[in-house]
Amino acid sequence: MRKKKSHNPEEARTPNSYQRDFLLVLAAVAVLPYVYYGERVLLVLGVSMLGAAAGTAVFRLLRGVQEIPDLSCLTTGMLIGLMLPVNVPLFIPALASLFAVCVVREPFGEKGTHLLNPAAGGLAFVTVLWPETVFSYYNMKAGTGVTLWDGVCAVTSSPSAQLKKGFIPDLQPFDMLFGRYAGPMGATAAVVLAAGLVFLFARGDVDFRMPAGMLLGACLVAWLFPRIPASPLTSLKFEILAGGVLAVILLQAADSASLPATRAGKWTLGLVGGLLLMSMQYGGAYEQSGAFVVLLLGALAPLADQLTGQASVWIQQRKQRKGGEPHGKKPHRKEKGSTETA
Repeated sequence: MRKKKSHNPEEARTPNSYQRDFLLVLAAVAVLPYVYYGERVLLVLGVSMLGAAAGTAVFRLLRGVQEIPDLSCLTTGMLIGLMLPVNVPLFIPALASLFAVCVVREPFGEKGTHLLNPAAGGLAFVTVLWPETVFSYYNMKAGTGVTLWDGVCAVTSSPSAQLKKGFIPDLQPFDMLFGRYAGPMGATAAVVLAAGLVFLFARGDVDFRMPAGMLLGACLVAWLFPRIPASPLTSLKFEILAGGVLAVILLQAADSASLPATRAGKWTLGLVGGLLLMSMQYGGAYEQSGAFVVLLLGALAPLADQLTGQASVWIQQRKQRKGGEPHGKKPHRKEKGSTETA
């Protein structure tokens, strides 16, 4: 007898198939930076991915693991490279990727058992050590270009830094949609980032609940509490399209191991994450605090599942108390038979 083929796409998928989808999205994100900045983009991404792959291989050799690693190390390396400036010194993406795989992920052993997002861990590490370098961006308006090996170029601040100071960025809608402004290589083109997230939702790689919750929380803060002298709609436009929110959502969605397991937990933690992200963008030490927020959300994921589970049980108990007897059973009535005849 021939074995029937499964028509369920989830059953036929492997961890590498998910990673391939993420790599495809990240490759699409890298197209516009390559058009704007040239071959330096490929060099930064190559160094970052090589650092992640080498760190994974060496760490597994030291542990005596002979299994070939999946593609997640390449996803981590590419994510880290895209979240850095094109003019960043090459040792920074290499060191960030090494820290991500050798400290945040591989020490926890089996696949999917790490607690925190590796790419976020690597980015947070280099942000603390070299904040001025990480937040120094190539000035596209200067038109001088970026040298290939050492990344020498004219630099400027990003719209996120201007928003943090209470200034309205001098950006047109086209610039924000297609990433024509100073910022991390892969965090500026809002159209490409949104399209990539939609693709991952449609493929079933990412549950939409937590990203939607994060976006909702960020939109609420931007609308209700503008930090620039402008209307709520203008505040919302600049914070979401030029403030790095979509890039943080993609960074958070890339690692399913550090997410809540329940639907309610994803909605809850996503909403909290959006509020926390905007709070740190407003009052934190750095203009971009997304990596730190993603790490914190990974640590809070088990607590979110526990609290939402307890809340669900409490709601069910309340319903049962209000409803009295279970449905289908009528209250017990005293029969009048023998007492009346007696």
